Amino acid sequence: MSEVTCASLIEYERLISFNFLISQIVDLLAVLITFVASTFAIKMVMTKSIFENSTIILLILNLFYAILYQIIYGIEAVLVIYKHFFMRDHRCDLLQLESTCAPYLKTLLGCASGMILYFESMNNCATAYDLDRLSSWHLVICQSVHLLAILITFISSFYAIDIVWRKSIFQRSTQFIIFLNLLYANLHQISYGIEASQLLYKHFFMMDQPCKLLQYDADCAPYFSFLFAEIAGMFLCQTGLVVERACATFLKTYKKTKRMGITVIISLVVLSISACTGPFLLWNDSLTGYSFSCLSFPKTSFNKTYPFFITCSIVTFFNLITTISIMRYNKKEEYATRFKVGVRFRKREAIESTETVCFLALSQFILMFFYCGGVIILICIKSMTLVNFSSWVVWVYSVPFIAMMFPILLIYRIQAARANRVLIIKSFAESKHTQEDHIRQMKQTWGE
Repeated sequence: MSEVTCASLIEYERLISFNFLISQIVDLLAVLITFVASTFAIKMVMTKSIFENSTIILLILNLFYAILYQIIYGIEAVLVIYKHFFMRDHRCDLLQLESTCAPYLKTLLGCASGMILYFESMNNCATAYDLDRLSSWHLVICQSVHLLAILITFISSFYAIDIVWRKSIFQRSTQFIIFLNLLYANLHQISYGIEASQLLYKHFFMMDQPCKLLQYDADCAPYFSFLFAEIAGMFLCQTGLVVERACATFLKTYKKTKRMGITVIISLVVLSISACTGPFLLWNDSLTGYSFSCLSFPKTSFNKTYPFFITCSIVTFFNLITTISIMRYNKKEEYATRFKVGVRFRKREAIESTETVCFLALSQFILMFFYCGGVIILICIKSMTLVNFSSWVVWVYSVPFIAMMFPILLIYRIQAARANRVLIIKSFAESKHTQEDHIRQMKQTWGE
């Protein structure tokens, strides 16, 4: 026998150690318990469990890998114990050739990998928390309300496009940004509506399939990026309207070519920033987990949720303050140029369009403040369970309503402005005016 195959002193001392012997006996006891427990486990899984057939197959497969691993490991443990008691005097017969051990080692590692991969495949099964959340009638009613808001958005957007194009006093540059905002609003509603419909379908038809309810984060990533690009686009379009109205107010010359150039630049900036929003929010996220819905942030990026929506609230507040400032400046300038008809008409046009933008910004700010404030209040209620928090937080999510209110409020503002002009013209035509009445009516017409 070659000296190379003889056990070294370290290996020999390890073999005769009682610690090593006790560990192998404990391992054999674990093997025995595995056999006995697996028999009962298979019987219960097949006859008394609530698992669906696909889950049962995975469970049985995992038990097979576990038993096979224990058999192979047990054989080797028995050999080691035999060597400990009966082969101490044969140091050159203790070791085994690696080529002989290779099939054994491959089988052992294969069984271990099989068990690990099984647990990885079971990670996509919904937890009790997920099931409680999905079965909640809060979620059903809320998603139904959101779907109704989406339907209203589609209908009102068609009318808004028509009225903005044919009956408003907006310049073409302003109209272009408004249409871009409507595009983002409707794309958001479509994306959100698809996911809301899937949640309702799961609630009614998939509650008995917990391992098919969750969605892989990597699969959700494109959808998530697109959805949050649309959210960012809606708020940035409002900022774009504010910037365009500021240019119309403060630039001395604002002709057609300059208007369209500024509008194109604003639109490109909005498109670029919104397109980068989703990838930025998912930056440095491994996307290896499973989520309840593609509407929500992945668990590893959940801490980015509140900074994002707080930033949106700050943007809407900026839009509101800026449009109020522009509107006041235009009114001041209108009075200063009250004897210059052409200049005054342009100021009145800027005032009416800026008032509409201000009105839209105010609605956005109120709804975003409602969302952020509502979430903060829910977080501060320490006694609230996670299930109750999830049930109520869906009600304060206001983005679908922001998208819905944009075309509705746009229609209201245009109709109100037109009705006011028609009323003034009608009263002016039907009444007999003295010189003082005529002057007073002109003042009312010019908004003084």
